[in-house]
Amino acid sequence: MPIASGVLVAVSSDREDSLVERLKQHEAIDVSGVGPKGIAIVLERSTMQEMTNLTKELAAWEDVRELQMTYGNWKIRSDKGG
Repeated sequence: MPIASGVLVAVSSDREDSLVERLKQHEAIDVSGVGPKGIAIVLERSTMQEMTNLTKELAAWEDVRELQMTYGNWKIRSDKGG
């Protein structure tokens, strides 16, 4: 299952709280922290295509000035121990 982490920067500090709440309501996003450099997030999707679609969706939100992905684990795990 693809997992990625990144940092979102709100377009302005007065919109950051509403952006955090919107992110928290999304089933595929975990907000892991909020700091002076942005909102730290962890994304988890079933496929790489879903992950790509999610990052494109986030980058297009009007409250998002910047989305920077910092880590990605794209390896698909096998239930057969491989």
